Amino acid sequence: MRILSYSKKLIEKFCKSLNIKEEPEKEIRMLFFQVLKDKSLNKMFFEKHLDQIIIYCIVSIAKKLEIDIDFSNLIK
Repeated sequence: MRILSYSKKLIEKFCKSLNIKEEPEKEIRMLFFQVLKDKSLNKMFFEKHLDQIIIYCIVSIAKKLEIDIDFSNLIK
């Protein structure tokens, strides 16, 4: 359960720094939790860090919703 609350806070932090609104943030969270639950995706992301998986989710939702994101904000 700790990993879920930590990941939620991390997603909020990333979305805030990327100026992503609340609705896309919900989609990112849903996708992230789906990745964690899905056994086949779970194997694919097995040795990835939590923040890498979150960034993959952010990128995929941003592409889907045609949101332009600037990753230089994440590095700061």
